[in-house]
Amino acid sequence: MNASEGGQFIIKSPLRAKGSEQRKAMRQLDTEMTIFKGPLKNTEGIRQLVDQIVLTVGVDEPTRASVFEHLDFDLHRYYLTQKHQFSSLQIKSIARQILKALSNAHKQGIVHTG
Repeated sequence: MNASEGGQFIIKSPLRAKGSEQRKAMRQLDTEMTIFKGPLKNTEGIRQLVDQIVLTVGVDEPTRASVFEHLDFDLHRYYLTQKHQFSSLQIKSIARQILKALSNAHKQGIVHTG
């Protein structure tokens, strides 16, 4: 789905980082884009990279942004707004989905550390 079809997207950019942090943020974003374009492309349970955008062309290297698919559900926000705790069935379902996504990443040699 694209924006003209009413789809929503998330844009991730290193432009807000200051000074030396911006270079680090740019390297991290480049690494993420490489992983999402390669080993994790079309992996179930993992947000997909839709596109890359060159925002500015600096003296040393271009500044890029990643465009990711928007997921309709924010589990953290949902948890914070609930008046009751998750049921054991909900917890099992959420855990299964997270573990499946991690397993798919690990099968591709990717380890999430943060």
